[in-house]
Amino acid sequence: MLIITIGIFPTAFLKVLSLPVSQLTGIVATDFIPLETAISKTLSQIGFASLLFMGIAGTLFFIRKKFTTKNLYRYSTTWGCAYTGQANKMQYTASSFVRTYRKLAEPLFDVHKFKRDVKGIFPDKAWHETHPKDKIEEMFISYPIRQFKHFLNFFSILQSGKPQMYILYGAVFITLLIAVPQVFNLIKTFFEFLNNL
Repeated sequence: MLIITIGIFPTAFLKVLSLPVSQLTGIVATDFIPLETAISKTLSQIGFASLLFMGIAGTLFFIRKKFTTKNLYRYSTTWGCAYTGQANKMQYTASSFVRTYRKLAEPLFDVHKFKRDVKGIFPDKAWHETHPKDKIEEMFISYPIRQFKHFLNFFSILQSGKPQMYILYGAVFITLLIAVPQVFNLIKTFFEFLNNL
C-alpha cells in the first residue's frame, strides 16, 4: 500500500523526504523539489494517470464480476473434424484451416516442425506439430529480450532470499545517497582551494 501511495502521490512523498535529506546533507530542502518545475508536474501527471488507470481497471472488474457471476459454464466433448473423438487426446487445432495462408506467408515465418511419422502395419505413437514464428518479432523483440534476460542473470546472485542481505542493500544505497553529495562537495571545495592558491 505504501508503494502504491508513493506511485500515486510522488510529489508529496518527495516533499516529506526532502526534509531529512536536507538535514543530513546540508542542502536546503527547497532545492530538492521546486514545485513549479517540469519534473514535479510530470510526476503529478503520472500519479494522476496511475490513479485513473486503477479506477478504470477496478470499474471494469466490478462490471465483469457483476454480469458473469450468474453465468453457467457448459462443458462438452472435444470438437471433432468429420468425427467426434471421446478421448481427451483427440484434440484439434486451427492449423489445418490456416495452412494455405501460412504457406503464402511462409517467407516471413520461421516454421519449426516436430513430428513422428506413422510406420508399419500396426503403428506406434505418432504426432505432428508446427510452430510458426514471426521472423521480424524474433529479430527485434524476442532475441533482444532473451539477451537482456541473459545479462540480468549475472545479477541473480544478489537475489539470495535472505532478508538481512536485502536490508544491507538498502543500507548501502542510503549510505551512498548521503555520502556521494558530501564527497562531491569535498572534491569541489578542494579544487576551489587549489584554484585560489
